[in-house]
Order: sequence, then structure tokens, then C-alpha cells
Amino acid sequence: MSSVYRNNSNQLYEDNECGLDMKPHTSSLRCLDRAAMILQTEPLEQQRENRWRLCRVTEVEQTKSVIRTVPLFTTSLISGIVFSIGNTFFLEQANDLDSKFGSWNLPLPLLLLFSEAARLGSRELCVMAAKRNAKLPKQTKTPYGIPVSIILSVFCSAIAAHVESMRLKVVRTQETVPMSVFWLLPQYVVLGSITGIYENSFALYLEETVPQELIKTWFCLMWVCVGLGS
Repeated sequence: MSSVYRNNSNQLYEDNECGLDMKPHTSSLRCLDRAAMILQTEPLEQQRENRWRLCRVTEVEQTKSVIRTVPLFTTSLISGIVFSIGNTFFLEQANDLDSKFGSWNLPLPLLLLFSEAARLGSRELCVMAAKRNAKLPKQTKTPYGIPVSIILSVFCSAIAAHVESMRLKVVRTQETVPMSVFWLLPQYVVLGSITGIYENSFALYLEETVPQELIKTWFCLMWVCVGLGS
């Protein structure tokens, strides 16, 4: 037998004696609240024995948090497209540029080291920022790093397009273009920063919203979406 849904959190079941981290009731995705609604036609103890009939408010809110995370995976597709540029188009640009530094002929993977250093540095900055905001309630925290990384992705693509237009203007009949490979350094640094900011912000957001047992699975799924975008 079903009961009429009312927007009253007092009619929802929660086990206050449970030692788990309890989550407060939210008004979003109200259709899921039926899973925690206490029926007036049956004893509470009988409903509690069947977990398929009655769930805790915390369990319902955990389900809501998982559903809210799904739209964020679309940003992984966008980021995957930009991440793939560093291993494809950027390297093609570097192959056509002068890689000499004085009398040394620098290997192209050196640019990837700069990108990795930028990734690690941006992650450390994100960790410092997260510790600074650690006193804020979880409900007030927003994954600002994700939109920041998307904006930087546009900036990185603009830098790459500008360098490519310069390369095309100075192209000659030689096999290599008379431009230094260090023209690509800014876009590699920005790309590394994007990677560090995005993966750290996404991980922190999952830790604050998604149930603990699903964090690793959701983080791996994020990289699957990044791979699809690549």
C-alpha cells in the first residue's frame, strides 16, 4: 500500500543511533524521498526489518549525491579533448620547430616534464586552498576548480592556435621552422595546470558528496570519460 507524499521531513525515517555520518534532508530530487517515508498503516519495526521497504534519510541523500555528480562527467569529456591535444597536436608542433638550446639538441619529452611539474604544482595549490576552506560546511563548498580548468582549457587552446598561426607565417622550405621549440612552453605549462586543478578538484568534490565506498569507482569513471573525450 502506498502513502500520499507530503513535503515533511518528520515523516521520513532516520536511525539517530547509527554511528555513520548522517546527512541532512534536502528538498531536491523529492521523488526519492519515498524510499525513506514511514507508512502510517504498518508498525515501524515491521518496516525497518525490510530494507527494500524503508531506507534511512542518509541513504537517500547519498543516492541523491551520486545522481547530482552525473552531469559533472560531461566536463570530463571536454577536458579529455584538451588533454589529448598535449599528446598529439602539441608534439606535432614540436617536431617542426627548432629544439636546439645553444649547442645542445633538447629532447622533445622535456616539454612533458614542464607539463608534469605544472600539474604537481597546481595540485599542491589546490590542496592548500582546500585546507584553507576546511572550516566551511560541506554544503557551502563548490568545486570551483572544475570551471576554472575549463576556462584555462579555452585559454590553452587559444595559445596553441596563436603559436600555430605564427609558425605558419614563418614556414619556409626547410624541414624545420626557424622558431624555437620553447614557444610551446606556455601552452604545456597551462595544460599541466589544467590537469592538476581538474583531477584534484574532482577528487575533493567526490570526497565531500559521494559515499566513501564509491569514491574510487567514481574517480575511475571520471578518467573513463576523459578517455572517451580523448
